[in-house]
Amino acid sequence: MRRVGEWVLRVLSFALLGVLLMRMWSPVGRSARAESATDGAVAGSLPHWSKTSPGRIHVSLDSTLPPLERDWFAAIAHSGSVVTWDAPKIVPVAAVLTRVADPVGVSELDVSAPPKGVVAIRGPFGGIDSVAAGPNGVRVGIPGSATSMTVYVGETKAVVAKPDSVVLRKLLVEGAASWETKFTIKALTERGWSVDALTHVAPGVDVREGSPAMPDTSRYAAVIAVDSTAALIRRGADAFVRKGGGLVTLSDASTIAPRGVRAVVLEKGPAGDIRAMRIGNGRVIQVSYKDLWRRRMADADSIDDPVAAHRELLADIVASVAFAPRIAVSTDSLSDPAPLADMVAKLGRRTAIADAGSPFGDAIPTSVLFGILIASLLIELASRRLRGAL
Repeated sequence: MRRVGEWVLRVLSFALLGVLLMRMWSPVGRSARAESATDGAVAGSLPHWSKTSPGRIHVSLDSTLPPLERDWFAAIAHSGSVVTWDAPKIVPVAAVLTRVADPVGVSELDVSAPPKGVVAIRGPFGGIDSVAAGPNGVRVGIPGSATSMTVYVGETKAVVAKPDSVVLRKLLVEGAASWETKFTIKALTERGWSVDALTHVAPGVDVREGSPAMPDTSRYAAVIAVDSTAALIRRGADAFVRKGGGLVTLSDASTIAPRGVRAVVLEKGPAGDIRAMRIGNGRVIQVSYKDLWRRRMADADSIDDPVAAHRELLADIVASVAFAPRIAVSTDSLSDPAPLADMVAKLGRRTAIADAGSPFGDAIPTSVLFGILIASLLIELASRRLRGAL
């Protein structure tokens, strides 16, 4: 039994020696000093922490750190200090500002936020909107040439920079001579689109506006087949869509869309529906409502501006499928689209101060561990000497 006890003491000694060595190599071992700070004191403490390299730093925050302070804090962590942080009031928020394929310069702001959270949106010149987030966040159209936008959800602030610009090519509209074809062309040109149109008046008799040609992504952003007479679009639709182009079919032109892909119903009414599908790199929208042009002639008492409503409908449909190559703009240094995610990526997960201990068990003072090590070695040595092993 004495020999078993000696082996237990020897194993304990080696374990304690390993813990002490790891503490010596860890940041806490080099400097046992721990410091903490709150929101307002972080900026002033960063220079001091950079010079003194405390063993452990814990900050308690009510809001996310600005990007500059965040990077500085991360650099201190990489230099050897154990950095922890806690921010119970910060919620996960992410925002992105995207330029819509529309000549009027509309941008789209998408915000990911906790359901039912109040999302406040501010532009360069003040507040724009405030809305409660749904299960899929918030999507808001920003008219005009949007620059940076700021999103607030509680104490969390996300900043998104100016969106990438887009290259808008022409549209191709083809159909029989009808009110639908006429007002489709008119609505899109009113919106600012450059349109090539091919109108079939009679067999072998066509009216051309612009220079209508076989659909190709180097020439057209999207093509609109007004009805089943759109033979030119029919011939090139499949290849055009698979290369990234957009196709819109109205009325009975749905047979022009490539086959073999299941469509998703976006809107359904008693007179028809709107379906969407993705084929290759492109998108297709099928609108089965007949006489869509009649919405332009609706009673002004039921719709404030029926002409504008018809124009907006077609513009939204085209924008959702249009091929519009993006040109990246320079990144704004103040952009911070996902502050909480960035803090976690740079500083690690949120940690309460009670959980911010060293991974090597520094709850027990090093002096106590060293005393236990010496006692273990002496007891083992005495035991071996008493039984004559030394």
